[in-house]
Amino acid sequence: MQDKNKEVVRISDEGIVFIDYLLADYTMLINLIASKNCILIFDSDEAFNALKEQIEPFIEERCNIELAVYIRHFIAEQYTQQVLINSI
Repeated sequence: MQDKNKEVVRISDEGIVFIDYLLADYTMLINLIASKNCILIFDSDEAFNALKEQIEPFIEERCNIELAVYIRHFIAEQYTQQVLINSI
């Protein structure tokens, strides 16, 4: 029931972030993840891999260790949930 108020963030195959169909940057994504106010939807496996690869330098440069670990875990968890739902 809490998910109703969360932003839906779509990740394209190229790792591009969209919020409400508008292009967004990694700062917006990290802020939403840190505030626990989003759900990630990946277009494909390539979208997950592209996001992981492209966001890593951004995370290392701008986040403390605790937040970086949380963001990585959150992205992986969101992907895993999507894969499990799609496999049913």
